[in-house]
Amino acid sequence: MRVWSLALVALSAVPVGAQVTRPRPDSGNVPPTFPAMLRAAQVGGSARVRVVVDTTGRVVPESFKVLQSDHDLFVASLRHALVRWRFVPATHSGRAVPDTIEQEVVFAVPREREVTLAPPRLLASTELAPGRYRMVLGWAAPVATTLDSAATREVALAVLDTLVSSLVPAAKVLARIVCVGTSEALKMPPLDAPALERLARPGLGVVVTRRCPPSFASMIVQLDSSGKRVAGPPGEDPWTIEVLNVRPYATNVALVEAVISQGTGASYYRCRSDRDEATAGRWRAVCEVSHTVVSSAEGEELRDVAGSTSR
Repeated sequence: MRVWSLALVALSAVPVGAQVTRPRPDSGNVPPTFPAMLRAAQVGGSARVRVVVDTTGRVVPESFKVLQSDHDLFVASLRHALVRWRFVPATHSGRAVPDTIEQEVVFAVPREREVTLAPPRLLASTELAPGRYRMVLGWAAPVATTLDSAATREVALAVLDTLVSSLVPAAKVLARIVCVGTSEALKMPPLDAPALERLARPGLGVVVTRRCPPSFASMIVQLDSSGKRVAGPPGEDPWTIEVLNVRPYATNVALVEAVISQGTGASYYRCRSDRDEATAGRWRAVCEVSHTVVSSAEGEELRDVAGSTSR
């Protein structure tokens, strides 16, 4: 899998035989961030700049020179990080001296969009040669793995929990009905009472899909004197949240597709679920709208690509 890497390459020339050391980045330096807009659009690229590290180990902002860039946002992210970095300054015969370095950042996106719902992390930091360093930040590569039935159930519950939380509790009715379940392809037993208690929220009545009340508001057709359709009585159709599939991606990571539907509309979600070892291995999920489908009165489907995120 591709990852983006960051390489520091010292450029200044020094006399042969001179006692010199090259700038060394502090281990606490925070890597550049992947620009949110480009990350959301699955756009990768690179940027390369040249800067001077002064005798105090700080980058001289005025020395910032762009050598190559695929997007201004990549340069902005690189500049933002560099001016905050600290270095052990270069020395010549024991005395601190300014030194010029060149830094390239390659931003790469994985094929699976759901993977990027979690932030990239530092994968490696190595010194290739004196004054030349490489920092690798990205997403873990896919690993051939499987999920047992218990883990699959926990992943599905984590996604349902996230999507139920995205719904607004009812304000004018006793409770908004939310039917939850998984697709037949997952071959999971219906959710039990403890699972429903975990998913329940104030103002949201949660029930398993097989016991979901029939859709009512959208089934009532009323016409005025001119024959035009008018709104029916107060009330709303129940909401349905279904986990469609669960795909193991890497150790403790699963990719999930789910849908929230009501009446004639449905929103499809891409989700990423991670096992959080800090909370006794409990799975957590982050979801993003993939697209929305609405059936018109004539039975047509209208698709709208969306980008909102539910956490």
